[in-house]
Order: sequence, then C-alpha cells, then structure tokens
Amino acid sequence: MQKLQRISVGDGISLSIAETDKFKTGHLSVQFLMPLGFADCACGALLTAVLRRTSLRYPRALDLARALEELYGASVSRVVRKKGEYQVLGLSIDFLAERYTLGGEKQLAAAADLLFELLLRPAVRDGAFDSAIVEQEKKNLCDLIDGRINDKRSYAVTRCVELMCDGEKYGLDELGTRGEVEAITPESLYAYYQRLIRETPIEIFFVGEGSEDLAGLVRGKCAALPRGGMRQGGTEVRRTAGEVRRFTDEMPVAQGKLTLGFRTGITAADPDYPALVLFNAIYGATPNGKLFDNVREKLSLCYYCSTMVERAKGLLLVYSGIEVKDKQQAEDEILRQLEAMRAGDFSDADMAEAVATIQNSYRSAEDSAAAVEDWYLTGLIAGNTADFAAMSERVAAVTREQVVAAANKLTLDTIYFLRGTER
Repeated sequence: MQKLQRISVGDGISLSIAETDKFKTGHLSVQFLMPLGFADCACGALLTAVLRRTSLRYPRALDLARALEELYGASVSRVVRKKGEYQVLGLSIDFLAERYTLGGEKQLAAAADLLFELLLRPAVRDGAFDSAIVEQEKKNLCDLIDGRINDKRSYAVTRCVELMCDGEKYGLDELGTRGEVEAITPESLYAYYQRLIRETPIEIFFVGEGSEDLAGLVRGKCAALPRGGMRQGGTEVRRTAGEVRRFTDEMPVAQGKLTLGFRTGITAADPDYPALVLFNAIYGATPNGKLFDNVREKLSLCYYCSTMVERAKGLLLVYSGIEVKDKQQAEDEILRQLEAMRAGDFSDADMAEAVATIQNSYRSAEDSAAAVEDWYLTGLIAGNTADFAAMSERVAAVTREQVVAAANKLTLDTIYFLRGTER
C-alpha cells in the first residue's frame, strides 16, 4: 500500500488517498467533523440515516436500489462515530474495483457521483426533510439508543466514560439522547444540515485503485458548497486524574461489570505513544496479557478482563465481567498488576510476544479498507499520521525503561461498577 496522499480540494475540505490494488472493492467516504458540543449529537446521528434514504435524483428507495445494483451491487453505509472530541458524520460507499467489471466501467467516478448526490442533493421541500422519513428514522434511532443497554459489556464501558468525562466534550454520546431525538423536527434537521455543510471540516477518504482523476472530480463536486464560519475544534487532554471517583449502578443481571478508567498522560501525538501501545498489550489488551493470565486464569476472578486505549483523548480503560462477590478482590488484583508493570515485573519474552501481537494486528488491519480509513482518520484527529509499517517499527524499538515510564504516567480517575442483583 502506498503512503497516504493528502490533497486540499476546497475550503476546509481534504481528500486522503490510500492507493492500493490489494482489494477487489473500492471504499470511498465523505465525513463531516463536527466538534462535540456545538450541536445536539442526536441531529447528526439522525441526519446520516435520513440522507441515506433518498435524494433529488433518487426520490424513492427503489430508485436508489436500482442505482446501486447498476454499480454491481455497491452498498452505501452511514458513518456515526466519536473520534477524540469530534462527532464524525457522513456516508461511505463500497463498490467493485474496475478491473473486475465486465466492460471495464469507471466505477470510482460513478460511485463518487452517487455518494455526493445523496450528501449534497437531499430531497427537501419547503425547507424541511420528508416528515415520514424523519419520523421513521427517529424511531429507529431511539430503538438503537434504548437497545445499547442490552450489551452490558459495552454499556458499562460507555457509562464509565460518560461519568469519567462529565463536563468534558468526550463525555457526550455520539448518538445523542432519546429526549434530543424526540425534539427534532424535519425543519430543525434541515437547518442543522445546512450548518453542517457550511461550517464543518470535511474529510474525504478513498482506499482502492484508479484514483488518478479523483481529486479533480471531488473539487468539481465541492465547488458550489457554501463554506464559511468554520467550526474550530480540538480534543481537551487531561494528563493526570484528580481524586478517584467511584460509581455504582444496579441492574437485574447475574454478572457484574467492573470498569476502571485511567488518564494516561499520553496521546498518539506524543513521542512516548509507542511505549503506551506496548504497555497496553503486555498489561491487558492481548490474550497473553498480565490481566488475563492473573486475574482470569490464575485467580479465576473474572469471565474476561481486557484493556483499551483511546489514542486521541489519552484514556485507558480496563473492563471486566465478574461475580459480584469478587468485586473488591478483582479490583485489587487489576491494580496490583499495574504496580507490577510500574516496577518492571515483566520479561523480555513478554515484550517480544506483545510486539509480535501488535504487528500482526497492524497487518490484519491492512486487509480491510474500512480499517485502513479508520486508522488514518483517527490519526489525523489525534495528531499522528504514521502508517502501519512506521508504527510497527516504532513499537519494536521501545525499550523496557520506556514501557515502565509509560506505566508510571497512568493515574486512576474513575471506578465504575455495574452491579448485578440477580442471584
């Protein structure tokens, strides 16, 4: 895969191209970077669903389905995600690579035309989106928000972040709240759309082959966009935690969920980020990590225990599923393993195994166009645009002393326990 190519194609509009013939499909996305806190997140989440449905050229679902079928069964997907303190919104299209078509049709140009049609020419009447579509998608979004609680593992992590980052933009949910969704009207949603088009940075990504004419095509599509009053954003990074805060919720489930939130003092923009990546792998992010080996296997204190790092915000989360009665013992052991890491109580073999696991995960990510796009987009927001190969080299060069130093930067911020009340 070639190095990422970055091209300015308009006011606050950037095109990133990862040219590769590795895939049988092309992946093109247009994403708006709305700083969290400037508007209800619910509007953004709902908007992507409404834009996905129709446009002036495709007023009915059947019209859009036929257009996608003509592109050898291409598919359009919504994008709603949180990266640092941005709500990333948009649409993406995946389509068959030109070399696999029957007549060598220019698939990229046709796919881009369809994607920009949906994004920039929505079916609007009298300053409002179609009320029936808006109401249908409001119900779907409310169902999605309500349904998050059914995945207790994910819910506990989300709830911990919400409490940990209360008062920070990162604490906001990218889907918004049910109340925010219910308050949206077809008129207010269109007004939000107009602000989004005018005021937010736009990141366009392409992963695939045959991108020679893409920059000119995109410039033409974006030339008429009304741009001005750009929303300036960024991610607030708190390098250390204050006093440890504890929160408990109760639910009628058998298994408890224990989540510990740490401030790492390190983001992807910092030179010691590779050391944090390696520390995370040795500590708990892999099946051979200290938490898995000790908290789960040796002491049988949990059903699972793992870690994750948010590289733009500088957070590390330890999440586990436990018996309620084992809560304190599990918490103590998780923290004891952290102290062991801080003291350098890990072997050269642990480091080598972790490096190999990280490098393998990077190679695996390169097998997915969507994963490649996600890697670079997160890197742009986090301030580190190194590719997979460069990050592999940096992680492999990390020393024991650097891992210990990264471990010692962690400060515990929040302990969240979802207590199961069923016996």
